[in-house]
Amino acid sequence: MQTKGLIALVVATVIVAGAAIALSLSGLRSVADAGSGQTVFANFAAKIGDVAIFKIVGTGGTVTLQRQSQGWTIGEKGGFPADPGRIRQILLGFAELKLVQPKTRSVDSYPRLDVEDPGKEGGHARLVEFDDATAAKLGELIVGKRRPDRLGSGADGLYIRRPGDAQAWLAQGSVDLPAESKDWLDKKIVSIAPSRIRAVTLTHDDGTTLIIKRDKEDAKFAVEGAPPDAKFKSDAAIAAAATMIVAMTSAINPLDCIG
Repeated sequence: MQTKGLIALVVATVIVAGAAIALSLSGLRSVADAGSGQTVFANFAAKIGDVAIFKIVGTGGTVTLQRQSQGWTIGEKGGFPADPGRIRQILLGFAELKLVQPKTRSVDSYPRLDVEDPGKEGGHARLVEFDDATAAKLGELIVGKRRPDRLGSGADGLYIRRPGDAQAWLAQGSVDLPAESKDWLDKKIVSIAPSRIRAVTLTHDDGTTLIIKRDKEDAKFAVEGAPPDAKFKSDAAIAAAATMIVAMTSAINPLDCIG
């Protein structure tokens, strides 16, 4: 009888343990089913044009990007121009971000994914916030570690967590947030559409000049006053000399030049 009772107890224990595991797996599946495949920010792609304030808060400080009438600026840098191309690329990245897999709900495990509460000593998580011109919130997210795609399929990953939500997620998408405020600066010195250039004058150290020009927009560039028998490497080489300043960027931090 004792043997039968022991066997019955073991069987009951196995059944209870199995039921607990099944319930746990069912819970994980329900979390996944409730979110996997969904975009992190619903309809955010249609709201990108409404974003007027883009704020990033982390242990390294705060960067506030503001859309002004003259373009994007950096609030913490005295309104210095920010790189609009980089900002748009990152906003599009957030718009395309999709939930892939639920991860931890344990606060103790957050640091492994860098999704702890931003500002926590020793942490690396960053809080991103998007507001419109009336300061109404369009979205916010805790951004953690990136998980680069090692298979070349283009499926980069990013660990994220919504503020106030214990569930951390692996999301799919490419969002490369610059680490420092200087990385947001617009370093373009000059930007001119090539079609606008009609003539360029190059002045040498000895004072002699070389003029490259064309009569109309779709014409080839030619060297003015060149001897009839002059030979040039190619039309492309002449055009390159004429358009070499259409896009120049600074190799240094522009703010370092301000006393």
